[in-house]
Amino acid sequence: MLTFAPFRWRTLSPNATLEHALGGNGALLVRMRGAPGRMPFDDVDTSGARVALADLGLAWLRTRNGDGWMLHSEGPPDVAHDTLARWGDAVAMASALLSVDERFLVALLAPASQGAKLDARGFVRRVLTLPGYPARSHDDDAGDPLRDAEDWRATGGMRSLHGLLPIPPGVAVKAFPGPFQRLSPSHYRDVLADPIVSIGCTASLLRAAAERAPPDPLAVRSGMLGQTTGVAGMWGVPVDDLALASFVAAWNDDARVRGGEAPSAPAALAMPSEAGPPKHGELLRFVPWAIAGVAVWHIAKAKLLYDQKRAAERESDEELEDDPEHEDDDASPALLNQMLAQGS
Repeated sequence: MLTFAPFRWRTLSPNATLEHALGGNGALLVRMRGAPGRMPFDDVDTSGARVALADLGLAWLRTRNGDGWMLHSEGPPDVAHDTLARWGDAVAMASALLSVDERFLVALLAPASQGAKLDARGFVRRVLTLPGYPARSHDDDAGDPLRDAEDWRATGGMRSLHGLLPIPPGVAVKAFPGPFQRLSPSHYRDVLADPIVSIGCTASLLRAAAERAPPDPLAVRSGMLGQTTGVAGMWGVPVDDLALASFVAAWNDDARVRGGEAPSAPAALAMPSEAGPPKHGELLRFVPWAIAGVAVWHIAKAKLLYDQKRAAERESDEELEDDPEHEDDDASPALLNQMLAQGS
């Protein structure tokens, strides 16, 4: 089970000007290297422009011992409350079946789900096309199934984002293949409109990213974003500062909710449509897809271990290639089964 345990101060890079820690109360804390009493920053760089935290609705709270700061949303954590009310059941199921920390999923969902409109089936049919998408006429061009298929042939489905947690079809199919089986690319947008699939895809990506990063939510988030800028920012990595700051604030808002902080007006947290979030019975359709996703992940991990072991054996075989007592038994089924068992 991927669960982020508290840790002391660390950086994402030796060149970072900011340190971060995960407190015992679940909050992600930030401080300036060498100056813990100084507010870490009051604006962030995004796409070459500086934006004030106040304009983003974010604020700092200094820890009681004065050794760090917590970035959070101004006022009560209404967005986090709303996110858990809408999607808490789906997040809990995805987290349990894919063995990931549900706090991470909530931190991604909270900003992404704002403004999401549900149709009568409870689906989020939100599509953003990117430059290079076939016959894209303007930024608000949502595309269509035929052009989705054309983009799939051209780029593998990488020039559009779909669903509650916007994701390219090409990434979704590799991360969480079950729901897309036996369907043509022209139908993938309908699959990704299902919030359960969208959450499942993100949970699968989180699990894969966590394998490549230390047990640190900010490091995992940075790894999932990849390189988004040409230069390293204050976190010491070439990732948009706003993306990481927004994640930290959303993580901390969730920690505030889990710590018992109430919303400003519970009655105002209404669903955007009569459909509401997925019911427990509807969530059951997630189970076979999740099981398939876990199986694919374990097989991929086992194959990596198998390839590493075979590479080491080949190096040894080269040294003993003139020894008739040593023969190459390439692709031993018994060895592969052993690696599969270790992967699980």
